[in-house]
Amino acid sequence: MELEVEQPISPYILNDITQMLTAVGVILTAINAIAARRKLNKVDKKIDVAAIKTDEAKAAAIVAKDTAAATSVTVAEAHATTIEKIEEVKVIVENGKK
Repeated sequence: MELEVEQPISPYILNDITQMLTAVGVILTAINAIAARRKLNKVDKKIDVAAIKTDEAKAAAIVAKDTAAATSVTVAEAHATTIEKIEEVKVIVENGKK
């Protein structure tokens, strides 16, 4: 006959299981935090790119405004010159008829 020796269950087994589950939870939380940080870094890069593009667009708008103002002045000068030439032609035509 063989004697069977029963292994006693450790009274700390519940505590051990709790500690293992806690460790797994901590590891999963760390992995989640790393993934969230990566997403935030991608968003930060997109924000930086958008800010740079906004600055470039602002500079282009300022150049366009300045160009439009210069063009407006040139058109006004050309219009005034055209009016003067038309008046000169009118005077020449009127003097030629007399």
